[in-house]
Amino acid sequence: MTHMGDDAGDLSWWVDPETDWTRGDPGRVADLLAAAYPDTALIRGLAESAGIDGSGTPVAVSAREAWALVLARAARAERVLDVMAEVLQDGATKVFHPPLRSMLGGHLGLVNGRRSLKFGLDERSADGTDPVVTSLCEVPSQPGDEPVSGLQAITSLPDGLEDPRALVQGLLDAMQRTAMIEVSGIPRGTGFLVGPDLVLTAAHVVDARRWPPEPRPEVSARFDYAPQQGRSQAESGVEVPVAEFVTGSLPTAAEIAANVVDWNAPADRLDFALLRLGFPVPPVEAEGVARPRGDYALATTDYDFAGSPILLIVQHPLGGFQKVSFIRAAAEPNAAGTRVRYRGNTLAGSSGSAVIDSRGRLVALHHYSGRGKNQGVPVSAIARMLAGGGFSVLFTPSAGRLVATGGGPSVELDPFVTTSFTGRPFVNRSSLRGHIRKMAAGQDGGRLLTIRGESGSGMSYSYMLLSHIAGRSKACPSLREAAPDGLAAIPLDLADYVVFDVDERAGRIMHDLFDELDLPHTQEPLAQTARYASTLSRQLRRGLRDSRRQWWIFLDGVDEAVAIKQGGLDEAISALAIAASDPQVPLRLVLVGRQAAKFAADHDLITEEDTAAGLVRSDVEAWFRARASEERRVIDEDRLARTLTELFPLDGPLPAPCSLAPRLPKRLLEVLEDHDGS
Repeated sequence: MTHMGDDAGDLSWWVDPETDWTRGDPGRVADLLAAAYPDTALIRGLAESAGIDGSGTPVAVSAREAWALVLARAARAERVLDVMAEVLQDGATKVFHPPLRSMLGGHLGLVNGRRSLKFGLDERSADGTDPVVTSLCEVPSQPGDEPVSGLQAITSLPDGLEDPRALVQGLLDAMQRTAMIEVSGIPRGTGFLVGPDLVLTAAHVVDARRWPPEPRPEVSARFDYAPQQGRSQAESGVEVPVAEFVTGSLPTAAEIAANVVDWNAPADRLDFALLRLGFPVPPVEAEGVARPRGDYALATTDYDFAGSPILLIVQHPLGGFQKVSFIRAAAEPNAAGTRVRYRGNTLAGSSGSAVIDSRGRLVALHHYSGRGKNQGVPVSAIARMLAGGGFSVLFTPSAGRLVATGGGPSVELDPFVTTSFTGRPFVNRSSLRGHIRKMAAGQDGGRLLTIRGESGSGMSYSYMLLSHIAGRSKACPSLREAAPDGLAAIPLDLADYVVFDVDERAGRIMHDLFDELDLPHTQEPLAQTARYASTLSRQLRRGLRDSRRQWWIFLDGVDEAVAIKQGGLDEAISALAIAASDPQVPLRLVLVGRQAAKFAADHDLITEEDTAAGLVRSDVEAWFRARASEERRVIDEDRLARTLTELFPLDGPLPAPCSLAPRLPKRLLEVLEDHDGS
């Protein structure tokens, strides 16, 4: 246990998970914070804003005791400095900030780094000083060659910069404008904003050999992909689908083969892709304040790489969270101005990253690494190709730059007509597509959908379709009109809750549901109110009535009537249906399982009904033809007939969708006319 007081110079207790926050210097921090925040409700709110669960803080304790509990919890989670960042950001407690900054000592820069990442930089002081940036420069560690996290980069500024504030601001801008590029659900590279709904990346991230890419893949840009308290990697970030492949230029054959000897690439091989997003990227929000992300101007004039003191690359290496690489030696452009080489450290997945200078200016697009050096494409070459290629309508020329307009003509993505997602085929289910479209966007659509079918008939694919539609709902005008913030799909499986005692089941499932809906709750009331449909439905109506998002609850496992009636699960499901039936509440309920329709009938619920009946020959044939059309290829009719007969033998049982669907992409290649095999 750490107690301060013996060595006034040792401040390691700030980051020690075993610190005792009731004694010594840590206790004095608790005293100071208790004076600043005497209300335990305020303490809980501030802790939760810092990513610390404050719900377990007793209401009856003193503010000093509450702070000691919160700080101990934060210490174990290694988030004490995040709490301090919240305190120093709070303008209502400014009088307490000077003594707190003094007590933080050398940790002040780390706290200000966290503040800058979340809230942006403070305004310069009236006297011209910049204490926040000064504290960042005083953090002793310097970044090495390996890519480092955003916080490490901000609090490890290199020496010798004329304007460190410009570098910090440039880093913050780059981090907000940079996205991980996913192709068919797989991380493939990095991209960055050059307009409200325009992303620039490397062409080979999408397709190294064909432009436009064929077959057309599903591509999305995931912004703000960084560690988030309480969220897995899959849940982190803001995903925005790509709606249009605007234009691009392929890499050279040597770059594709990873064997670059002569790097004087021609001017028509610039390895970039300009992508239109389905909708503008949402602003960055903190404490209820929305900050625009901005986007990069594309300079048409050549950049003086020899005179640049430092360059930075903000990237998503190996499909991971955002990292920053520093380049300290002058970069070297080739004679044609089509490539630039530099030292530094990048990894797979960094292709398509923005290369910025110490002023935050975009100077190149990183695209290649080999033979001990990294390589990029000067942005001036890309800008000139765009300006002269008929794409100036997307930009406004200004003082040697292309500045993006407020977005091009709206592009509609229809997520209901997809034939695949996350690399997996989706065959038929036209009835299900119609039900979801009608319920989501139609004025007369129902609020409750039942899906019944036997095991292996494709019920699990139903959620995959719903999740796909929800993920791209903001890019679909008809859905955006019904739900400005899009759709959200929440899967719950009753089978996951049968492991709990009967009396716990309803409370457990409602606890998880309220978490997903981001509604306030405690465990105790839910365990009781889950048994009373009217009480629970009132809670749901009150919490969701003003939501700009349309919530879809996908409840699987409605198979056994006896299990459903145990522990009040039937009452809880009825409460969901009652809340969903209220026209003021943007809620839809999907019941899935053998007893789904019977449950709805027994409870006198008005429903849309769908049946998962497996795949038949005509469904798969239609899928083959649709995919061939999307890929602009021609079907070999003889091969198609043979393949369908093999998949659906006469008098044989229908193949289960879960086993058939994964085989279809390979079989598609076999039936295309230009396939090499027979």
